[in-house]
Amino acid sequence: MLLSKNDEVASSLSSSHLGQRGGASFNERLDLMIDGKSRSDLELYRATLMEKGLSVDAIAQDKFFGHEYFQLADPDGNGITVYSSHTDQLSA
Repeated sequence: MLLSKNDEVASSLSSSHLGQRGGASFNERLDLMIDGKSRSDLELYRATLMEKGLSVDAIAQDKFFGHEYFQLADPDGNGITVYSSHTDQLSA
């Protein structure tokens, strides 16, 4: 869901950033998950964004609940964190 930051609904939402990675110079507001599950899938997606001229951070060294991820900012400076999809479940 995308909302204008001047929208009443947007300003009533909590800005707790649960599930979002901190430490970047921008303020994350959007999380995206690609279809690929592996680090190589995420690397390929990241490379595609770079080929299109976007400036993206390196893939993080740590994982977030099993997901690989990297960060970027859209042209307006809004932060985006891109995650790999759900990891494969181990068989019981």
